[in-house]
Amino acid sequence: MAPRAARHRYSYDEYLAYERDSGMKHEYDGGEIIAIAGGSRRHNALASRISTALDIAGPRLRTCAHQSGGLRLRRALETSVDSDA
Repeated sequence: MAPRAARHRYSYDEYLAYERDSGMKHEYDGGEIIAIAGGSRRHNALASRISTALDIAGPRLRTCAHQSGGLRLRRALETSVDSDA
């Protein structure tokens, strides 16, 4: 059996350019660009209800910070995920 060809490893800047020019959403993990599914109306409605509940409970959850979807989070040097993930 022939050995697998090495995959191209993208830099974080290449990922950002790829994401900017793409009509889809992607995550970046250690040099790989991975397509992710888009949200549904049901998912967005549920996320909105959870966000509202967290806002109401806010004073009791001082150590909790929540974000709505669509925010790119860079967890570590080699990983970037969508905030819905």
